Amino acid sequence: MQYAIDRRTKRVVQADQVRRTDRNRVYECPVCKAEVHYRRAMGLSPEPGFAHNAHVARQDCHLYHPSFGVESPGSWGEALTTEPINEIDLCLDDPLDDKGTWSLFLRFPEISDLGNARLRALAAGSVGVATGPSSTSISLMDLRPGVGSARLVVPPSISAYEASPAGQWPSDISSDRWTGTCEGLNPRGTPFVLRKGEWERLRNGGELELGSEIRIVADVRNAPPPACSVEALAVTPHNKLEWRVWRVFLPDSISTSLDRWADAINVTLASPADEIALLGIPQGFDSNGPVFTTGRSFIAKVKWAAGEPSAALSLGTPLGSESTSTWPTQTSPAYMVFGTQDSGSTTLTANYDRRTTETIETAVAPTLDEIRNKLRTTPHFEIVIGDTTLSAWQDSVTLRSTVEKAAPPPITIFPNYDALQFDVEWTAKEGAQYAYGLTAAKVQERLAAAWGQDADFEISAGAFGCIRLRFLRPKQARDAASVSRAMRWAILAGGRTEANTSTWLRRGLAAKGVPLRDKTGNGSMRWLPLMVNEVKRLQK
Repeated sequence: MQYAIDRRTKRVVQADQVRRTDRNRVYECPVCKAEVHYRRAMGLSPEPGFAHNAHVARQDCHLYHPSFGVESPGSWGEALTTEPINEIDLCLDDPLDDKGTWSLFLRFPEISDLGNARLRALAAGSVGVATGPSSTSISLMDLRPGVGSARLVVPPSISAYEASPAGQWPSDISSDRWTGTCEGLNPRGTPFVLRKGEWERLRNGGELELGSEIRIVADVRNAPPPACSVEALAVTPHNKLEWRVWRVFLPDSISTSLDRWADAINVTLASPADEIALLGIPQGFDSNGPVFTTGRSFIAKVKWAAGEPSAALSLGTPLGSESTSTWPTQTSPAYMVFGTQDSGSTTLTANYDRRTTETIETAVAPTLDEIRNKLRTTPHFEIVIGDTTLSAWQDSVTLRSTVEKAAPPPITIFPNYDALQFDVEWTAKEGAQYAYGLTAAKVQERLAAAWGQDADFEISAGAFGCIRLRFLRPKQARDAASVSRAMRWAILAGGRTEANTSTWLRRGLAAKGVPLRDKTGNGSMRWLPLMVNEVKRLQK
């Protein structure tokens, strides 16, 4: 079959687009859902494909016997239903210190979308893991968006690791991705291979390449065979068993003892494949991948299998020119520096009949004017609130409502992309709060709800930039207090002292030389209006 489902990413992948680093992943048939594996060639065809694992395929699956790797027609795409996929992996932590201490941990994926749930709602939920009589858990806060993946240290055990939700989970978050079973260890030996910087357990029936370095976790009585070069690490006891990790360097050839050991740990030994890796700095990306600049140098790392004859490298350029070089086996891996002046696809092939091929796309470097024109046409992250426009990467902007409890002005967010999501951090009277993966409509609702209050916002749109703004509540009028104080002073000057008059007011009038009582000969108080004006003047 030419297509399969990657159980980790849940995506349909095509065999000829599988990278070398992804060939050992777990795939499944799109029709019968049985486990399949990647093959570099199918039958008599040199084309790659996927084949069912032994004794797992359903007999009625019409993809079980494809003709030389060619898909039989059928609407198998209708069988691609969404199922909960176990994304929990068992990994090994092998530190580089001299103590030789090690540990096992389960790797959990992050929560990619909180929905309408708040970040603090994760504190009440967790993922519990039980293995035999032991149990442990990891908080949902450790799985919050942005962490990538989280680790939970678990003891070595032959029992399966059962993961299930615990505590109070937000209603917007499904627990399917964190519910499942991870197989326990094989006492005779469980292999771990290095993938993306971590020692990850190799699935049952997987391939181990001769001459490679692996890790084996097994009972102390089941050491790897003498044919391997091994280094023993510390022993960890658990549940009446003693477990040890061996750093194993596989030999370059298969022996009887090595073959029996591989059957015991349920793996397949394979000869090393030719490998070509290219290193360069791309100028951009298109639908096919990275695009490199013509005239720049590339570095090719070429590795040949042990025992193979001298290999020929063929370099094909976009204009059809081709050059061939022969590399002796004893120099493997070898490094080659090359470049091309042509725009298009440049292919580096090993020995013509092998499927070890790397292809790169090259193009002329854009001029400075072209870069400027592209930058001008790139949409900018902007938020328009009423008549105010806020742009990314600018200083924080302060906006104040003029009328208390007034309706917020119209709020618009650019660019208007459906797939664009925002991370918002704001501080209000409730304290600091966070929200991730919000749509533009949700951000508008959040800003509108905070209008007329004191609140600070930081809104990130990823590569489009970040906007910081502050909302302030309306100012309170103070004219009434000034008139009231002036009139109270006038009342004091008229001799009618109120019961709640403060001593500060009286002393203030005395310090200004203002008489508290003064009447004319006929008993009139014509000076009182003048007194009020004087008080107002002094108050200014």
